[in-house]
Amino acid sequence: MITNILKNVLVTILVIFVLALVYSWFYTVQPGNIAIEKVFWEVKKDIKREWLHFKIPFIATVQKINIRNIVVTEDATAASKDIQDVTTKIAVNFSIDPLKAIELYKTVWDEKDIEIKIVSKATQEAVKASTAQFSATESITKRSAVRDMIIKNLKDKLENRWILINQVDILDFTFSKSFNDSIEAKVTAEQNALKAEKDLERIKFEAQQEIERAKAEAEKIRIQAEAITKQGGAEYVQLQWISKWNGVLPSTALSDWSSFMLNLKQ
Repeated sequence: MITNILKNVLVTILVIFVLALVYSWFYTVQPGNIAIEKVFWEVKKDIKREWLHFKIPFIATVQKINIRNIVVTEDATAASKDIQDVTTKIAVNFSIDPLKAIELYKTVWDEKDIEIKIVSKATQEAVKASTAQFSATESITKRSAVRDMIIKNLKDKLENRWILINQVDILDFTFSKSFNDSIEAKVTAEQNALKAEKDLERIKFEAQQEIERAKAEAEKIRIQAEAITKQGGAEYVQLQWISKWNGVLPSTALSDWSSFMLNLKQ
């Protein structure tokens, strides 16, 4: 009984030892990654691609590197050309040049250091240098130009570090409260000016309508007067009055009326 238990324990220890030995001798590289080996303090010159690889057990250490696209999002605040605080939210898509990875990892062994210490820092510097070339308003109206300048500055800073910039997207611009207030005031002023212009046009149109109506009325009167003149003038007016008279004399007669009645008697 005891012998069997001891035998099982020894077998288990042997299996664990063999597995540990195999694990220390071999490693795998997954798709989208490469691996670099370091023996003591020396980085080996060959890059290991995806596959099963052998290493010197207990001596060599392996660093696996993601060479697929990596995205870093940063908020960078800087002064614009017209001394306005502009916060730019930017997404940087980058990857590590696999042919130059060894040179990079001779100085930066931790992959997180590349993302945080190198790319994030370079992004902050590139955004600040770029937004300083544009006014706050131009940051919006010339967004593509700002983006192109950021890309150029990033490439200048990172490609000599063997980091490839694949894409840069400006996600948002945020401005100071004072700048937002000034923009709102400007928009309000422009809206009020437009309303005043439309009101003025309306008043001019209405005034022109009144003028045209007055002209039409004057023309109507002129035509009527001309027609009356052609019909005999005052005699025609008297005839028109008589045709509409109900036969009742007014209780009060003015001088003109008396004259008119005398004319009727004639």
